Amino acid sequence: AALLLMPLPLVIVIVGPLSGVWADKIGARVPATLALLIQAVALVWFIFTLSPTTSYAQIAVGLALMGLGSGMFWSPNTSAAMNSAPPARLGIASATLATLRQTGMVTSFALALAVAAASLPEEVVMKLFIGTDIALGSEMMQEFIIGMQNAFWVSVFLCLVAAAFSFVRGHEDRQQEAAVAG
Repeated sequence: AALLLMPLPLVIVIVGPLSGVWADKIGARVPATLALLIQAVALVWFIFTLSPTTSYAQIAVGLALMGLGSGMFWSPNTSAAMNSAPPARLGIASATLATLRQTGMVTSFALALAVAAASLPEEVVMKLFIGTDIALGSEMMQEFIIGMQNAFWVSVFLCLVAAAFSFVRGHEDRQQEAAVAG
């Protein structure tokens, strides 16, 4: 199963450093905002393509899109956060950023499961989450897919809100930062 997820981290590994270079030249606003919009597109892709019969190629496209968005977001956003911290506080800034990143991942996982579970009848939730054997294509699996689609819609909304905040972020003076670093 882990090998099937490889398009996501492979694209992140390729795109991450390139987006960092791009952000160093123009600032984080454009790459980070574009990245969040790409992640929203990836989620919409999953909403309309995921089913028990979805081909691996379709899943790989969605994973690659999500990897593109993730890779484009992390480097510029991390750079912007670290560049806004005073040099004497870089350790604190790094720890805070890591804590917020982990908190966001855990919270988003819990939120997605809560939305998916709330979208389903109680008996389906109990059967799904206590490990009842469920066949692909069964009525219960179809209901679970609807729950996941609802969770993806919430995630699309959150990506769009995050993109709006990213777009209106404060101005970065990359020339001044380069002069201080050089």
